[in-house]
Amino acid sequence: MAIFDKELNHLDPQDAAGSLRTLENYISYMRERLEFNNSNLTRTLSSAGTSTAEMVLIVAALQNNVQAMQSSVTAMQGQITTLETTVSGLNNSIQTLSQNVTALQSSVGTLQSDVATLKTTVQNTNQRVTELQATVQNIDKRVTALEAKGGTT
Repeated sequence: MAIFDKELNHLDPQDAAGSLRTLENYISYMRERLEFNNSNLTRTLSSAGTSTAEMVLIVAALQNNVQAMQSSVTAMQGQITTLETTVSGLNNSIQTLSQNVTALQSSVGTLQSDVATLKTTVQNTNQRVTELQATVQNIDKRVTALEAKGGTT
């Protein structure tokens, strides 16, 4: 439940005296509401068996706990900032690695093409060597036949 359940009325810049009265009335209203709230709080604490002094100690302990939590949050914010920086660096590394993988894939594609070309060249060369061996065998046969007829080279 709100302590101040009504809002400050509009202040008129043309009527300074009226605006001051409005402010004065609102401040009086705020004082009354705070006093009423304070007396209700004191009465509630008394009925709960808690003295004002005990409540002050509890609030002080609570404040210390809140401050400790705030320190923890601040430390965690520093750690989060460090982690964000690390993640950013890792993202940059991933991007660089991705670019390198793309370049390597392109190189592998080029190498595969070169290997296919070399394979074709080797097959063609092997075929030519086979043809040359057959030609050499034919020449050897002809030379042997000529020598057998008694001819010399």
